[in-house]
Amino acid sequence: MGAWGTKSFDNDDALDWVGDLLDSEGHEFLKKTLELVGHEQYLDACEASQAIAAAEVVAALIGRPSEDLSEELIEWLDSQKDFDKILVEVSRKALKRVLGDDSELKDLWEESDCYEEWRGQIKELEGRLQD
Repeated sequence: MGAWGTKSFDNDDALDWVGDLLDSEGHEFLKKTLELVGHEQYLDACEASQAIAAAEVVAALIGRPSEDLSEELIEWLDSQKDFDKILVEVSRKALKRVLGDDSELKDLWEESDCYEEWRGQIKELEGRLQD
C-alpha cells in the first residue's frame, strides 16, 4: 500500500500528489482530484489517498488545517487568495466515497490491524470540513 501510518499524508500516493499540487495552477487541480473520486465505480487506493490529501488541503484553506502539513504545503496555502467554497462539499462527498463499499483503500485498511485508527483519522477530517 505504500503507507507507513494512518494519517492523511503517511503514504506515497498522497506525497506524490502534494508534489503535483505544488507544481500546479492550484484550485483547479484540487477540484479535479476530488471530482475524479465521484466518477469511479470502484475507487482505487491511489485515487482515494490523493482525495484524502486534497480534502486536507481544503480543510486548511478554510482555516482548519492538520498538524501534519509540510512546510512547502504551508507556503503554498499561504500563497492562495481566492477559494471556491464548492470544494468543501466536493471534499465531503469524496471522503464518503473513500469510506464506502467500493473503495480499495478502505478494503486494504480493513485487512490491517489499524483500520479503526485510519477510519478515525478520516472522520476527524470530515469534522474539520463541517460548517
